[in-house]
Amino acid sequence: MKKMLIVAAVAMAATTASFGVKSGQIGLDFGVSNITSVSNANTAPTVGLWWNVSDKIALRPSIGFLNNDNGTTSTTAISFGIAVPIYVANFNKLDLYIAPEFNWGTDGASTANSGMAVGAALGTQVSVAEQVSLFGEMGIGYYKNLTSGAKDSQISTARTAFGVILHFN
Repeated sequence: MKKMLIVAAVAMAATTASFGVKSGQIGLDFGVSNITSVSNANTAPTVGLWWNVSDKIALRPSIGFLNNDNGTTSTTAISFGIAVPIYVANFNKLDLYIAPEFNWGTDGASTANSGMAVGAALGTQVSVAEQVSLFGEMGIGYYKNLTSGAKDSQISTARTAFGVILHFN
């Protein structure tokens, strides 16, 4: 039993020490996420920065924009978000992470119809070329409508996201 524990500890140490993620690496990320919400702002396609602060932690601020025109009405949704991917395992070019996140968005020309979402996801990031990675996430989210007088909020287990990261360095 003692040998099994030693082998498991060495395997875990080797896995955590050999992440494919490089500390200080910065990339531009393009993604689509669906934190199920009352507001379209939290389903807008996003562009953001993926900055690996260390070998195990990254910061991912993003901005999203969506224009919806059905012929009679037109709405514009804008969202701002931040996620913190925390890498937990590495399998060659595939990294596994958990990512807590916060998003705020608005539908329309003013902040009168706005909402916020918090969530957590389990994600994978795979390096497909030296400067290109793909990512995908699944998780849970909580949405709260911040519109004056609104009382709706929801918890969703259908929170998903996917995208591509173009690394600069």
